[in-house]
Amino acid sequence: MSETHHGLFAAQARRSPERIAIEDGTRSLSYGTLNARANQLAHLLIARGVRPETTVAICLERSIDLVSGTLGILKAGGAYVPLDAAYPIERLNYMVSDSAARLIVTRQALAARFVGSGAEVVLIDGPDGGPHSYADHDPPDAAGPEHLAYIIYTSGSSGVPKGVLIEHRNVMSSLRGLQEAFPTGPGDAYLFKSNHTFDASLLELFGPMWGGGRIVILRPGGERDPMAVLDAIAKHGVTHLFFVASMMVTLVATCPRAKVESLRSLKHLLVGGEAMPARLAARLRALAGPVRVANVYGPTETAIICTAFPVEPGVSNLNTPIGSMLGSLVARVLDESGREVGEGEVGELHIGGASVARGLRPSSRATGAS
Repeated sequence: MSETHHGLFAAQARRSPERIAIEDGTRSLSYGTLNARANQLAHLLIARGVRPETTVAICLERSIDLVSGTLGILKAGGAYVPLDAAYPIERLNYMVSDSAARLIVTRQALAARFVGSGAEVVLIDGPDGGPHSYADHDPPDAAGPEHLAYIIYTSGSSGVPKGVLIEHRNVMSSLRGLQEAFPTGPGDAYLFKSNHTFDASLLELFGPMWGGGRIVILRPGGERDPMAVLDAIAKHGVTHLFFVASMMVTLVATCPRAKVESLRSLKHLLVGGEAMPARLAARLRALAGPVRVANVYGPTETAIICTAFPVEPGVSNLNTPIGSMLGSLVARVLDESGREVGEGEVGELHIGGASVARGLRPSSRATGAS
């Protein structure tokens, strides 16, 4: 098993180059073709000086280009920094500067937002052909498990946004635990509907590739339309779905029952990002039938998701528990003195294990996971 995600993806491409890896409603790409596209960008970035620990920002809408661009950065040995073009320019410039990103992968329509960033812009649709003029064979392995894979910035609700540093071994440990709990295979598909700057997107972006499954890209804006989500599930045979709890409440409340029951075609329905109310848990359990429903939890500092609680019939908790640790992670609830609290007592959750982040950007003014 490869020790990096892009290595695992390349191995899947070699084993099954003709298998569909990604689709967006109008077109699809095989593992072999997606790998070749990522390789072209990787070679361009290597020519621009990207090496392990080099940070490269990427600002694209949810699309096939976003997926191949992210893989291309990793294949070059770099660490990607996802940017949302809807952010204020000041916030974008702060994230580029704080992450020390030397390059920004984007398209012509968005390039003007980065004029004052101080970083070099790499256009995927540039007049010179962009990455498409570069070789499409796999570049030499560069980054290893100890190298940086990505930096994701939190919302900044407590002050200046903090950049969380995730190494390849962190994300691979997390994905391994997720594969054990919610396995994917060649016939499975995740719906990619999260914002790329939200770490749940890694579940949708990387999760299906572990077992040779597909990424189904929901059109930009579709995540706010419950009908679009349910239609995509039915049309593309989606088997794995992640939803924020509040959006799941909206979906259940606003869609006709016949539409919502299309959730029964899923294998795994993961709900997280917020506390899951017991009423929602009970409603999902009644609607989902044989689907495995789980309440999941994980701060950005633990690479995607670290706990899961299976929602079974007869759930009676006021708020659904976050459940048990996934993979090799461990957790303790401690008091202010660092002593473990008793059952039912209040304390602070401390998480340890291979999925825990390296740390934060030096200029970030907050502490990471314990």
